[in-house]
Formats: sequence, structure tokens, C-alpha cells
Amino acid sequence: MTEQKGVAARRFLVPKLVRIFGAFLILVILGVWISSTHAFKLATTHQPERFTELYFVDPTALPTVITAGKPYAGSFAVVNHEGRTMSYQYQVTITEAGQVVRQTTNFFSIASGQRMQKSFSFAAEQPKHQVQITVALVTKQQVIHFRAES
Repeated sequence: MTEQKGVAARRFLVPKLVRIFGAFLILVILGVWISSTHAFKLATTHQPERFTELYFVDPTALPTVITAGKPYAGSFAVVNHEGRTMSYQYQVTITEAGQVVRQTTNFFSIASGQRMQKSFSFAAEQPKHQVQITVALVTKQQVIHFRAES
């Protein structure tokens, strides 16, 4: 009789262990699948911020008062933090007394982590006018500007 109880207990215990092991195996497979999905990777890994810097190289040297007819110069820098080589379109606009006097558009490419410096020149055509110099990265929709009085 005790032998029959032992056989019955093994018959009950073996299928229960198989079910537990099967459930554990399914959970492991499911965990591996979830951890390999793109969304899981994005949620659990650090993604560096992707951006572009645009600034005047020496803003304190930019004039606030200028003489009409005298040429002035300035420069701006672009730093690529996009994680890949980028092509940029930029536009320098000189506005005097609310009217566009000159506008130039150019292109350049910068490798990731690199800095590009560009120069521009300007002059007020008339005395007692406000001149605004605007630098725009057209492809990134970033703008910087400064004003000077003649």
C-alpha cells in the first residue's frame, strides 16, 4: 500500500514540476524577447542629446555704435553635436532702418563634434539708422542677431 502511495505521489508531483518548469521557461523566453525590443533598449539606455550650437564668436567685440560707410566685421560659430556629419544652410541678413540691405546664403558641412567658424561684414549706409545683423541656420531654424546704431 505504501508503494502505491509513493507511485501516486510521483504521478502527481512530476506533472506539477513539468508545469512549473514550463511556466518558468516561458517567462525566461518572454523576458529575453522584451529585453531585445527597440523600445526597451531606448527606455533603459542613455541616448545622447542631439543638437547644434550657433553663437557669435566674440559677442562683446560686436559694435553697438557704428559709423555710416565704415566696414565692420564679425564672426559666428556652429558646433555639430548631432552624432553624424551635418550639412547646414546659413543666411546672413543685414537690415537697416527696417529694410533688408543685403542677404547672403551659403552652405557647409561639419563632422560630428566639430566646430566651423564663418565671418561676415557689414556697414551702415546712412547715419542715424539702426542696423540689425541676423545669422540664421535655415536647416535647423536657429537664429542669432545683434543691433548697432549709426
